[in-house]
Amino acid sequence: MLRFLLVLLLTALGARFTWAQSIQPFEVEVNVGLTYPLNPFRKATPDFGSAFGLEMRHNIAYSNFDVGMKLIDITTAVYEFDGDSKPDALTTHSNRTISLMLVGDCNFRPATNINPFVGVGLGLGRTEAMSRIEETPAGEGYVAQLRGGVELWYHLRLGGQITLGRPGFSNAALTLGFVVGGRPTRNKITR
Repeated sequence: MLRFLLVLLLTALGARFTWAQSIQPFEVEVNVGLTYPLNPFRKATPDFGSAFGLEMRHNIAYSNFDVGMKLIDITTAVYEFDGDSKPDALTTHSNRTISLMLVGDCNFRPATNINPFVGVGLGLGRTEAMSRIEETPAGEGYVAQLRGGVELWYHLRLGGQITLGRPGFSNAALTLGFVVGGRPTRNKITR
């Protein structure tokens, strides 16, 4: 794991000197996606859920890095229970996490039409059960997020993220986002 982090750090530093360009300082992203639970939950079968996020980022001038805040990140871990015991009983259970987190990304080719990125997020989350099949107490706690993907034509962002929190609430997601801002400025390439 340490070797992987070292390679990631060296790649990010190398990319900083190779592709540093001037881009607009702020960008806002709205994204939606599909989630899938990472943890087992009380003998239930995992199922697909939904994700929604809104974030603002500041692009550091002449750098490949941006920092910001995910103002809202709603992810769900959905589980299906066996409904044989009661024919008309609810069988779907949804664990929802609402998070507020600080995020940071490394963009490997900023100010280009195809811009791969990797990033992390760390924040606080509120967890709650959205059905009454299984009693799951609501709570608060730390949430971590690993993410990566590609930004296309400065506006479309396809990504994957892993959100880690309480057991039964952690999930992986595929997201589609729309970005406003962050386009290149007039002076194109600076070294």
